[in-house]
Amino acid sequence: MQLNIAGKPQFIDRLSIDNGGEHLRHGIAGLQHHTVWGTLVAGPFLTTEETGERVEMLRDTVAEDGAENRIAVTAMNGLIVARYIGDSANQGREHFVRLWQKIRPCLLHRPACPPRIWAT
Repeated sequence: MQLNIAGKPQFIDRLSIDNGGEHLRHGIAGLQHHTVWGTLVAGPFLTTEETGERVEMLRDTVAEDGAENRIAVTAMNGLIVARYIGDSANQGREHFVRLWQKIRPCLLHRPACPPRIWAT
């Protein structure tokens, strides 16, 4: 996955796990025997301070949900990147929806109403 802003790559995720990727599926620096992973990318934010404030807000949300051992939130090139690792796609989606509900009003100044595509 690659996200470009103004024609320049800002986020590149080259994770590829295939049949030969046992060390990635089972290793401590990989999926640690989990079967589901996902990435949420939000932004861009205008300032480093604004990005940092949003990262802290989302980390607080992760802590409220008790998901510290399943979700990590960080900043990268004015973007916020949240990564999930676990064994339930539904649980991962629920966590990402909650983060999205917090971040959408900050980015777009609009309420976080579910997109129609989510109903399909």
